Amino acid sequence: MPSTPVLNSPKYRRQKKNSGSDLAFVEMAGVRYYLGVYNSPESQNAYHRKVAEWIESGRTLLAPASQDVVTVVELAARYWEHAKVYYRKQDGTPTSEQDVYKQVLRHLKKLYGSLRVVEFGPKALKTIRQAMIDTGTLNRKTVNAYIGRVKAIFKWGVEQEIVSPSIWHGLQAVGGLRRGRTNASEPDRVLPVAQTHIDAIEAHVSRQVWALIQLQLFTGARAGEIVTMKATKIDTSGKIWLYEPVDHKTSHHGHDRTIYIGPRGQEIIAPFLA
Repeated sequence: MPSTPVLNSPKYRRQKKNSGSDLAFVEMAGVRYYLGVYNSPESQNAYHRKVAEWIESGRTLLAPASQDVVTVVELAARYWEHAKVYYRKQDGTPTSEQDVYKQVLRHLKKLYGSLRVVEFGPKALKTIRQAMIDTGTLNRKTVNAYIGRVKAIFKWGVEQEIVSPSIWHGLQAVGGLRRGRTNASEPDRVLPVAQTHIDAIEAHVSRQVWALIQLQLFTGARAGEIVTMKATKIDTSGKIWLYEPVDHKTSHHGHDRTIYIGPRGQEIIAPFLA
């Protein structure tokens, strides 16, 4: 049974996620402290210790956990809470990066979840990389991208002062996989679709969908930028119309993007504006 909390103290709580973790935590002054595997003796002992320290300190915010005792699964859990807030579009919906980090965290926790962060080094990172290759589903470029995100997790841990800077610096020694020098598969080349194949679907889609397809061809815009296009965002005052999407691939970097719509694109849009 879960540990019984002290009267009027923060509760011993459970966080069970689809990513495979089953952790206990206690929340104090808005800060979440992970205790270990839910319902384990270690997590219950950690809970009582945290509560006792909290009461002894006059119910004030506790100092961050010592770097010597933080485990990889705790770092992963804390980073996931950060990712759920950080990787969001302006409308509040999650970006695809959340799904990517969910996959990366699953690999990290599966092999080294119980390991203390101070014991994680380049060999451990290379072991995770080989495990990714061994799945047979990830190509060389994807594996390199995933390993880069593992490094980013530890870098974030340094910012939070739960990972020693020397740990993150050590991980930088692991370079990316090179073409022809690894048993990881190469990604398939992404080739342009033949125009005849595009034309063949016109009879099978709605008027609106066909307009979206044509507008992509005439502007070079991404699908996500076209489907969110609004008439109020299109400047039709000039010979070339201008469209500035609010949300685009580099908007979180503070970059602006302008899509130029020439005569052929204007012919596609005009009936919908009318």
